[in-house]
Amino acid sequence: MRIARSERRLQFVFGHWLARGLLSHWCDRPVEDVVIEVAADGRPQPTGCGELALSLAHSGAWVVALVAPAAQGTCIGVDVEADFRAISAGWPARRRRAQPRDDAVTAAWVLGEAQAKAGPRRLAPSWQARWEVEEPDVGQALLHLAAANVEFSPRVCLVKVGDGSYNPRPIDLHWKQALT
Repeated sequence: MRIARSERRLQFVFGHWLARGLLSHWCDRPVEDVVIEVAADGRPQPTGCGELALSLAHSGAWVVALVAPAAQGTCIGVDVEADFRAISAGWPARRRRAQPRDDAVTAAWVLGEAQAKAGPRRLAPSWQARWEVEEPDVGQALLHLAAANVEFSPRVCLVKVGDGSYNPRPIDLHWKQALT
């Protein structure tokens, strides 16, 4: 598989790097021994890690990875959206949908995307979180995050592709269970 756009290629590389780190942590194995294959439906599939499921998402320079236990045949889903509403020039022009009007719209969008990734067979709840980040040359942004089909408050890793800043360990956000 060859990814032509450099931004998308970086998102892919960083997403898989984060995922391998999370899987290594969960499985207590060296990161070099962690293998991620591509399932028939195109989802990343960890192998040799028991009943762990993996989901990746990206929004502009932000990439997020989620690893969680999942029953055989079920999927998990994660989605992230960077919201630069306060500075309209920061909203990516290549998007085909309009800029969100408020947090509720963005939160609903992100939750819907995570649930779509989790598929129709959901045995666990959905979760939502939001936090502020300072973006150089853009200002303040809100990052919205949602996870679906995860039994307990998710632990995620997040990386910003542009400058390589990241959290090297899974982070616990102030998750709230989503009402669906």
